[in-house]
Order: sequence, then structure tokens, then C-alpha cells
Amino acid sequence: LDRNLAYGTGLNGILKEDGCVFHHCGHYIAYGDGGLKGMTFAMYALNGSAFAVSQQAYENVRNVLQTLRFQCHGTNVPVVFAGRHPHGKMVISAENYKYFALCAMERGDREAVRWYCELSGESTDEVSEKLFEWYKNHGNVKSDSICVEGNHSYPMACACVHRRENFMAVAKGYSRYLWGSEI
Repeated sequence: LDRNLAYGTGLNGILKEDGCVFHHCGHYIAYGDGGLKGMTFAMYALNGSAFAVSQQAYENVRNVLQTLRFQCHGTNVPVVFAGRHPHGKMVISAENYKYFALCAMERGDREAVRWYCELSGESTDEVSEKLFEWYKNHGNVKSDSICVEGNHSYPMACACVHRRENFMAVAKGYSRYLWGSEI
């Protein structure tokens, strides 16, 4: 699992150092979100055992989840990152953040637990209640979820995301190496 959670080089691999998630040799959030469901659940299932992922693998997945938070408005995926799903209704799954938050809780990573609490908005089950309660009892971390500000470039996606307050602009380029859509 650690090898699968290592950063890939060039157009190969799934996770990239700039936080992008790849499928079909491109930053593809639709498939990346599905892949993260398996990754984060496996991390949770193995957490605390002899088969738990290494700190580096944990950090790699954390980087991707943090990047997706910046690239998306809440759970809404910008159309430019939607690939063959350009209907403007694509969302990332808060479940990925839930399972990762369970691992983060064990590691004392309050910020990653906060990501789930803010994306889900409310506790919906016993696990959510446990995460919300743990977060509340371990001190709040400065919130920047929806109002993340800044400008980040993502070379592996050939994209730039600019955010301030509740405004977000995304510019994405294409080349003979980076496609615009799977279709």
C-alpha cells in the first residue's frame, strides 16, 4: 500500500507531488475521488495495526486531500476539472475525508479532522459524531475551508487556481501531453 501511495513520476502513477490525482495520464478528479474512497478506507481499516501506512504515505494522501479542498468550492468540482462530466454537478465525496479523519484523529492531526467536519457540515452518524466530538475537545484550528485564499499553480494539471473570500477562478491549459477531456 505504501508503494501505491508514493508519488508517481511524469504522467505515471496516481498521486503527484503538487497534490493532483491522476488517471489516464491526467489530473482527473472524477476517477481520483473514487480512487481516494478505496485508499482512505484501506488506510482507516489498517490504521493502528502492523499494516498501517507509513507516515510518508499518510502525508502524500493528506497533500492530495488538501489540494482537492483548494481546487474545489466546498465539495463542488469546477467544470474545468470535470473531464467528461461537464454538467457542473460533480462533487467530491466527504466520505474520503471522513475515513482519512479517523486516521488523522489517531495521529493527532486536528487540521485533517477539521476538513471533514467542515465539508460534511453536520454529524450524520455515530462515526461523524465521534469526529465532531474529538475535534471540539482537541481545540479548534483556524478555519479556512470555504474561504481559502491564495493562488496556487498545479504543474501536473497545467492549471492555476485563485481564491479569495468566496470567489474562485480556475485556468487550465492543455498540450500534446495533457489532454482537456477523456473524450
